[in-house]
Amino acid sequence: MFQRSSLIILCSLVALVYGRSLPSFIKPCKRNDPQLEKCLIELIEGIRSNLAKGIPEMRIPPLDPLHVPQVTLDQGSGSVNFQAKFKNIIASGAKNFNLTGVRLDFNVPSLSIDVGFPALRLDSDYNITGKVLVVPIKGNGKCQGNFTNVFASVKLLGKYDKRDGKTFLSVKERKINLKIGNLQIHFSNLFNGNKQLSESTNVFINENWRDILQEINPLVEDTIGEVMMQIIKGLLDLYSLEDLIPY
Repeated sequence: MFQRSSLIILCSLVALVYGRSLPSFIKPCKRNDPQLEKCLIELIEGIRSNLAKGIPEMRIPPLDPLHVPQVTLDQGSGSVNFQAKFKNIIASGAKNFNLTGVRLDFNVPSLSIDVGFPALRLDSDYNITGKVLVVPIKGNGKCQGNFTNVFASVKLLGKYDKRDGKTFLSVKERKINLKIGNLQIHFSNLFNGNKQLSESTNVFINENWRDILQEINPLVEDTIGEVMMQIIKGLLDLYSLEDLIPY
């Protein structure tokens, strides 16, 4: 009796993991569809309304706001020379993304996503020391960044895994090309709370943000990369390519 019960439980677990059916809000795409890119966009758009609060059954956590534990920047050469650590990052506005392209290369394999964000707000704790252009900077406290018209090309590289005769795509690496339309950023408590130095440094940074953007790109790249990873990984970890994109 015990062995029979154990077998029933085991079979039920296998069915749960490998026989998982797609939620009603996910519409699969045909692999030979001449408009596959459009269908993939619609597939991802289908889960948008559930992203803010998260989708536990797909292992997708709440994405708006999104929590990123830490990003470290270490720029040690040129006119921008500083070390900064951003912790407890909270990103708002991610749910309002606009998908403009989704391409799946079955040969590599890779998934490329073109996505825009009308506005992103990042709030975090920070610790920074160094020099930005000709201005020294030092402090720790709260940081707020408002990014508008953000566009990113995200490429997720992976490998195929076979599970119970089905093919899954596991994401192993991500690459991001980022463009930012505008940025306003504010560091509180610079120079141990010296109000005059703090205000003048914040003004200088915001007047010259394009010159230092390349150095702070990783902060935004990691945030956007995390958004895309959480969405796509939830899909690809649970559902096979045969389920999502059947022949």
